Amino acid sequence: MRVRRLPIAIAAVAGLLAAAAVVFVASFDVNRYKPELVEAVRDRTGRVLSIDGELSLSLLPRLGLAIGPARLSGPGGHGEFAQFDAAQVGIALWPLLSRRLVIERVSLEGLKLEAVRRRDGSTNFDDLLRRARGAAGTDAHPAPAAAAAALSVASLQLRQATLGWRDETSGREWRLQQADLEAGRIASGTPGSLRLSGRLIGKRPLTDLAIELSSGYTVDFATLATRLAGFDLKARGNAGGASTLDARLRGEFVADPARGPFELSDLNLVLSAGHDIAGSFAGHGSIDPEREIAALSLTGTLDGSMLHAKIATSRFSPMAIRYELQADRLDLDRLRAVLEKPAADATVEGAGSETDAHTDEHARRGDAAVFPAALAGLEASGSVRIGALTLRGIHANQVTAEIRSGANRIELTRLGAAVFGGALDARATLAGSGRHALQMRLAGVDAGMALRALFGRDALDGHGDLRIDITASGGTPAALERSLDGAAALSLRNGAIVGVDLADAMHRLQRALAAVRGGLAAIEQASGARDRTAFSSLDASFAIRHGIAHNNDLDLRSPLLHVTGSGDIDLARKRIDYAVQVKLSESSSPGDPAGLAALRGLPVPVRLRGSFEALSWRIDPAPLAIDIAKRELARRLQPPLPRRR
Repeated sequence: MRVRRLPIAIAAVAGLLAAAAVVFVASFDVNRYKPELVEAVRDRTGRVLSIDGELSLSLLPRLGLAIGPARLSGPGGHGEFAQFDAAQVGIALWPLLSRRLVIERVSLEGLKLEAVRRRDGSTNFDDLLRRARGAAGTDAHPAPAAAAAALSVASLQLRQATLGWRDETSGREWRLQQADLEAGRIASGTPGSLRLSGRLIGKRPLTDLAIELSSGYTVDFATLATRLAGFDLKARGNAGGASTLDARLRGEFVADPARGPFELSDLNLVLSAGHDIAGSFAGHGSIDPEREIAALSLTGTLDGSMLHAKIATSRFSPMAIRYELQADRLDLDRLRAVLEKPAADATVEGAGSETDAHTDEHARRGDAAVFPAALAGLEASGSVRIGALTLRGIHANQVTAEIRSGANRIELTRLGAAVFGGALDARATLAGSGRHALQMRLAGVDAGMALRALFGRDALDGHGDLRIDITASGGTPAALERSLDGAAALSLRNGAIVGVDLADAMHRLQRALAAVRGGLAAIEQASGARDRTAFSSLDASFAIRHGIAHNNDLDLRSPLLHVTGSGDIDLARKRIDYAVQVKLSESSSPGDPAGLAALRGLPVPVRLRGSFEALSWRIDPAPLAIDIAKRELARRLQPPLPRRR
């Protein structure tokens, strides 16, 4: 009989215990511990915890704690670092009896976290990292492997989270919005899987990407050895102006701090921009946090061109990078057209600003900033090798470049290429201080091709050399043009000046002088696209001061003409003011059917003035008529030579 009553007794005791637990939970006021919790956070972190909502405690079927809205301040109690709308933690009861912590569920709603790197390089979470490292390394707060291995989380959930990052030095901002995270079992050595989705918003460059991430994982809590298997990240949307970017990155990640570098293997990146540009890359990499060394190697195709890239770091803080880039061909104009075409219509919520609007307006006016501050602040050095390159309408082959950056400077230590039918050798420096320099030599180039490609003008033909050694100050193209200082030299052979026909001007002058009866009107004419002054050689050097190139040694020669002169070219205002002297060449025949004998030996002054787009020339024949009359009178007054007997 007693045996039969035992289950009833146990059930009764269990009922009483359950009732007692219910009464305890119902009567227990967990909110009275709020001040103690706030004070504990202040003592341990120096930060202020504000719990705006109520705390609630549950006992069955699991020990649970729920917290309403709460906020955590920044360092020293200033600003705001993180907040959430609601949090729930559930802990299994029975494993606690065997000293095992099994967290059945962790859930956070509306988490918002703002991480900031200040101008001095520090962050608003450095203090938390220092305290975590200190606690892990003291005897007062041991972290034995057994305790770590005993921790288990059945599931982790984040709903509508926002994770932000802002760099005050570079102006970059990144924000993962509308983030939902689902992670399965998190236990030492136990495989699990996770899924993450959200919207990645960025500034400089403007970015708005819908992302989806899935991966398997295994973590050893004691050694922190981690493996991400089947890592799969998808991104779609706008990045760098391309509103139709579609990218997918897959691979495997293995990290074991006790054994050395982290390994990235089986990396595969596939991307497309619009319907025109596609790329596919495969590679591998490694990261050694202790030695601050990382390396990445990628090989694949971009827009149908083979491309190989290597990137390595020798220091993480501040970052120091070495890179190599090789491609058989690269059309940057085509890439830029695809990226920039939708930019006018694409908007990124939360990423635009009044500053960005001003930047766009400056770009339309032609005074956009020319100094890439982000690149100049990165300590990097690298080499570029491209078989065929197209940039701003310029086609170059066998392009080689060596580039260094850092300390607010960018140095192009060497640039070589086969371009405009000749060879380019150049060096350049861009400095954050605003003082820039360029040294360049074009040897054996087609001058007409070069001018048409660089300036869209058909002003000269011929083959030869151009040397430039200039400096400039400012942050926009307009400011650079106004401040140009230095020197330049031009030497061309077998070509022509386009827009002016000095031989025709001499013929017109001769006809005017032959028909003169009384006063002489000046001969003027606007430049014409079909007018040309052919030459066998053209040489000139320029001294450049404050954006004005002055020349006083122009020397142009042809079978018919010899032209000398001096003048100014205002590069900023794009105007020319030139005075030249035109003479018939000594080698021209006195019986030339052109009928220019009356001008032989006389320097004919020609004034060239106007803008690059509306140049005109002018000759005043009156002084020439006087000179011709004087020469004829002197010839007639000269006594005849005695006849030979």
